[in-house]
Amino acid sequence: MKKVVFITLLIIVTLPILLNAEFKPIKGIPITSYSGDFTIWQGKIWQVDIVFYSISIFDLEKGAYVKSITTPGFNPYSISVFKDTLIVSNDDEICFIDSDGKIYRTINSPASSITGLASDGNYIWITEETGKIYCISADDGTTIKTLEGPEGRINGLGYSDGYLWTTSRYKDEIYMIEPENGEVVNILPSPGPYPSGIFVMDDSIYVSDFEKDSIFVHLLPTTDYIITEMPKKSRVTLRWEMVNPGPGNVGDVEVYIAIPKNLPNQRLLKEPEFTPKPDDILTDRYGQKVAYYQLKDIQPMEHHTAKAIIEAELSSVNYFIMPERVKSSKEIPKEIKKTYLRDSERFRIKDPFIQKAVKEAIGDERNPYWIARKVLNYVADKIDYERIRGWDVAPEVLKRGKGSCSEYAYVYISMMRAAGVPARYVGSVVERGDRASIDGVFHRWIEIYLPGYGWVAVDPGVADSPYPRRKALAIGHRSNRYLITTIGGGDSEYLEWSYNFNEKIKDYGPRTNFMVRRYAIWEPLLEEE
Repeated sequence: MKKVVFITLLIIVTLPILLNAEFKPIKGIPITSYSGDFTIWQGKIWQVDIVFYSISIFDLEKGAYVKSITTPGFNPYSISVFKDTLIVSNDDEICFIDSDGKIYRTINSPASSITGLASDGNYIWITEETGKIYCISADDGTTIKTLEGPEGRINGLGYSDGYLWTTSRYKDEIYMIEPENGEVVNILPSPGPYPSGIFVMDDSIYVSDFEKDSIFVHLLPTTDYIITEMPKKSRVTLRWEMVNPGPGNVGDVEVYIAIPKNLPNQRLLKEPEFTPKPDDILTDRYGQKVAYYQLKDIQPMEHHTAKAIIEAELSSVNYFIMPERVKSSKEIPKEIKKTYLRDSERFRIKDPFIQKAVKEAIGDERNPYWIARKVLNYVADKIDYERIRGWDVAPEVLKRGKGSCSEYAYVYISMMRAAGVPARYVGSVVERGDRASIDGVFHRWIEIYLPGYGWVAVDPGVADSPYPRRKALAIGHRSNRYLITTIGGGDSEYLEWSYNFNEKIKDYGPRTNFMVRRYAIWEPLLEEE
């Protein structure tokens, strides 16, 4: 009786997701020390000073100081404009004042300590120290809605074109938030170590920094929307090994090693090196290249190894996506639809259970971005991560409510294709904690095609979190510890449903006992190399 043993190394390390950014300010505007929040009104910057309880006024174009007015109370941390009237915080109060500082009226807020103010034209929005976001009536402070903020302490608040904007003091980040349900749509790095206020207008982001005593101006990354950061160079060795302890022989083995290519997150420093030389380089139906080896008549106690050495610069990436700028599904190229909307044995997009799940998840939604977000939330809510042997079909995984990263991928791809949005998977090897490390677990996630943006990464396992910031990292984000080797739609003629490696063992006796091992060795690549 045959016995086949597959050996993997299980190394699980919990790491923070790294942000991506080549997001530089186009200019800085000097402001006073002890700068808190600010707003832009009547062509001027109105900035509160939280030590001297004053509002300093600067010319927006020239940055020149104009004058100062006294604020109501000793804690004027936040400032905004509501229907052409300045509003300033004082602990839990909101004071309506004129341009000379005269108080018209005051209302109480539900926040114990206000850290940001904004207006959508109808209501006032508030952030507080705990991270919560409130929407209140400007008449009497009645709470209309309460949202969980992105993460911990948030400072400053802005409103522009249907979205809220705020910053994180501790994570040095900028958040773009959908105000209906509090979902974080985009995350950007802040320009300084202590962001204290934010204002967005005319495709520009203004962020004040308490430590830098400046307001930094950024352009929204709507054209160059793939933002990269934190490049590092690594040498990654992909190793496939097979040993036959006997007593029988193994007659015919085909081995495939996926060959990585240049992508937004990775730049190959030179052509991969193979040992031994492959018998051929093949390309599957998805354009994935593989190194092909054919082994014959493996005798007892024979040990075979095939390896690929890849030297690459890996970067964190972040796609800045404006949902309203995602085009209609009608704009998706026909060839992409033909390849990445088709059904298969693992996806089963016509299965009644999948069809029902899609209807529950997206309702009448038609925007491909929001379809992706709604399916993401649905899958994250219905499936818990569990790494078990085998990869089951999408309906079975969804019914079971547990699955590995590959099974998450199958379910998500199935539902997205059923919803009419092209989806495929990518496979990678992972730097597990240290720069020098070994990975025998690997990772797979999904890419969806958003017309106007192209292929965008989605990782449903990341979305399984109660924190809006963490959930946001599931779309369009990838850290610099992944080397992507494989891009496919499933059922490759060489890799089949696997990624990174595959082997087809065709001929062995009933008493053959062989073992296969697949893993990646990571090493930091020094500059002098």
